[in-house]
Amino acid sequence: MARYLIPSDTFLKAIKPGDPRKRISDGDGLVLLLFVKPGEHGWRFDYRFAGRRNMLSFGNYPDTTLAIARRKADAARRLLAEAGIGKVNTATVATVPASTLSAWTESTRLQPHAPRTASGSSRCCTS
Repeated sequence: MARYLIPSDTFLKAIKPGDPRKRISDGDGLVLLLFVKPGEHGWRFDYRFAGRRNMLSFGNYPDTTLAIARRKADAARRLLAEAGIGKVNTATVATVPASTLSAWTESTRLQPHAPRTASGSSRCCTS
């Protein structure tokens, strides 16, 4: 799949409330979910490992810019490819050899998306 489909931060700043799109893809699993909160959009990284779909949250736009989200997605891809880790989060980062994580810095630390319950809903939200 193509990468870097979102042209720039200017493109994202132009998105107004009422936009019919729910998500905008930047390619290779990085997507921006529109209007997660009023005035904020959420960066997500979707990936598959061992046949299972997983999702990471990289923070909200505009706090996490397009460049930062791309760097975090690249770091997650590197971890998946080099270390063969299925669940990438701060807990699994500690178990990876230091040589693999040489490029890993505090600015690219990943936070996992809220896990799903048996009913399929997120634990962080009540319905």
